[in-house]
Amino acid sequence: MQTYQNRNEVPVKYKWNTELYFKNEEEYQAAYQKCQQQIALFKNYQNHIKNPQKLYEFLNLLVDVNKIEGCLEVYAMALDDQELGIPENAARLGALEDLICQFEVSTNFFRSELLKLSKEEYASLFSSEPKLEEYRAFLDDIYRTKEHVLSDQEEILLTEMLSAVNDYESTASNLLNQENNYGKIKVNGETILISSTNYRKLKRGKDATVRKKAYQSFEKVIMQYAGTVASLLNSYVKLDEKTAKIRHFSGSWEEYLFSSKLTDKIFRSLTDTVFRNLDSAQEFYRMKAKGLNQKYLNAFDTDVVLHSYKQEISIEEATTMIREAIKPLGEEYVKKFDEISKKRCIDYCQYKGKWSGGYCVSIPDYMPLILMSYHGDLNSVFTIAHECGHHVHHQFMMDVLPAEYQSNERIVTEIPSLSNELLLYFYLIKHAKTKEEKLSVIEKVMDTINNNFFDAVREGFMEEEMHQYVREGNTITKDYMRELTLKSYEQFMGDAVKLDKLSGNSWARRTHYYDSFYLYSYAVNISVACNIVPKILDGDTEMLQKYIKFLQTGTNVSPMEAAAILGIDLEDEKVYQTTVDFYNSLVQEYYKILEEGE
Repeated sequence: MQTYQNRNEVPVKYKWNTELYFKNEEEYQAAYQKCQQQIALFKNYQNHIKNPQKLYEFLNLLVDVNKIEGCLEVYAMALDDQELGIPENAARLGALEDLICQFEVSTNFFRSELLKLSKEEYASLFSSEPKLEEYRAFLDDIYRTKEHVLSDQEEILLTEMLSAVNDYESTASNLLNQENNYGKIKVNGETILISSTNYRKLKRGKDATVRKKAYQSFEKVIMQYAGTVASLLNSYVKLDEKTAKIRHFSGSWEEYLFSSKLTDKIFRSLTDTVFRNLDSAQEFYRMKAKGLNQKYLNAFDTDVVLHSYKQEISIEEATTMIREAIKPLGEEYVKKFDEISKKRCIDYCQYKGKWSGGYCVSIPDYMPLILMSYHGDLNSVFTIAHECGHHVHHQFMMDVLPAEYQSNERIVTEIPSLSNELLLYFYLIKHAKTKEEKLSVIEKVMDTINNNFFDAVREGFMEEEMHQYVREGNTITKDYMRELTLKSYEQFMGDAVKLDKLSGNSWARRTHYYDSFYLYSYAVNISVACNIVPKILDGDTEMLQKYIKFLQTGTNVSPMEAAAILGIDLEDEKVYQTTVDFYNSLVQEYYKILEEGE
């Protein structure tokens, strides 16, 4: 696999096309100015929200400004993430944050004015102006927050305060990705700079010496600045809890459930199922230990990949594999997948200074952009499949939904991405030519479920505990987080892994914690995927039709309504037990193939 020292070395075909948003800086700045001008128009609607015609005009303007601001944000974020640490990129983002704050402050009156309306006055809006029906779901979603919205002045003060301190995740990300030198390591005679983008790849390798040295070099640096990260995390959680209290919630968990339109029963059904099946979670690590002919895994062994699909998979080969795997979803789905490559929506290659994560970012009526670090291995192929699931989902929404509804709550947004991963698994296992390929594919999908189901619950439960800890008046420290992390590992890994003094540092690499309870969503989503994908592959045309209908929904329906389209009740423990059962079947299949001859 070709490696690159910097972005300039990467071929254009492997870079995302930011011109889908703006052709150059001049066009960006012109849009910035236009956005400022439009924001200034919002004042004309203050004290007029009870007027149905004025409200309709305001909402149209709001959608237009949201779209322009979204374009600005995607463009600025993309340029910064592709090359972290460049002053111009940081300055552009800083200026944009000021604009977003202006936007939020200038529209704060809207929510409070709408919520001052009586139920009768609110209902009369739609009878007086039928065009408002387009926005009913959007307005209903706001009106339900009536008890949790502050006065006009309080909302403005809170918005400005949050804008001024809302950089916890970016600060933690810069510490992780840009500010630290994790050392160098020799791999197959080549000296490689250890970075956040290649760390997991180094830990997946079969050379135990490389795994151990990469682990020790990286985690020792993490340990050095763990105190700073703990301070950031404590400030974030404390602010999150205080903000929830200000908005008349008992804490951030209650606010999360309310804002996401979810019930606590969903997560108790999920966590109860997982904690009843910890032996299944631990089997993953026992399997790896057996593969290494060890009694247990060392801490630096937990990510090891035992089986190789093939030496190297090109980006073009990966695209073809995925395209074949998703064909059961129909011609329209495949056509939308092809658009991703045609319009160069993916930034594939890794190098020092690029943001280490992977994501698909989207705004209404525009093709999303995907960031990743492609390493030429099976894991990278699954990453493309995952992010393209998000991308195609957005395209389906663009086809049928107004701009204001072209997004999803996170509790369902990962269903298409993880469904793509399962489709890829079933395709690859069917077409595997050797025993090693079969074992490699099974190992990969087991890893996917372990990360997205068992490990997501492990860390989601940690988040609940750390938020409760702060809510009780305590302070998050590096020692507290280390102990909490080690405790969770001991529960989920059992005696299959021998932990060491560096094992408790992984929390400091988790920027997901700056987006409260987000990790739980992965566990719910992989469970839904495990319930629907096998049915589609078995030729269940009704389920396929339901799935396409699901892909055409956004925030116009609640997450539980969206899941119900698929015939799934998120509160039902059977949904999560199905995931465990599927996982256990993979374990059995793995050992069965392992014992077979070539």
